[in-house]
Parts: sequence; structure tokens; C-alpha cells
Amino acid sequence: MFVYSGNIKNPGNTLETGISEFRVNSIFMASRDGDKIYNNIVKKIKSGIEVTKEDLISLTFTPIMGGKISTVDKIINYSKGHKGKL
Repeated sequence: MFVYSGNIKNPGNTLETGISEFRVNSIFMASRDGDKIYNNIVKKIKSGIEVTKEDLISLTFTPIMGGKISTVDKIINYSKGHKGKL
């Protein structure tokens, strides 16, 4: 399985390494809304709801997901905004 960021659009589904050929399953993170995931976690924090391990895993992938906020701004805002609360 390969995970692709928004910069990769059509990588194909076969990996050739000399004498071997592998079929791969691709996950395109750009099609997922990282802004929505982040905003849901912020709402949980503000409401006093516990942030789960699944939330944290999703949060780590948000910089390579789609959304209106740029990748750099996501990383800066996310790290500054909730330091110590996640």
C-alpha cells in the first residue's frame, strides 16, 4: 500500500523492481478534507471531549490531505494552536 500526497496525481498501480513486479493499492490523501478533520478535533478539545488515538493518527496526515489551508499553514497553525492539548 502506498500513500500519496496532493502532489501525486496518477502514479499507476504497478511497481517494477528488476525481475519482480508488484501490484499496489494506492491511497490519495488529497481527496480527503484535512481542514474538516482538524476542525472536528478542535471542537472536541473546546468541548472537553477526549481526543482519541484515531483522532491523533488522522491529525498526523492532515498536512498531506486536501483542503483550503496550505500545507505549510496547516503545520504551523496546528502546532501553535493546541500545543500540549493533544
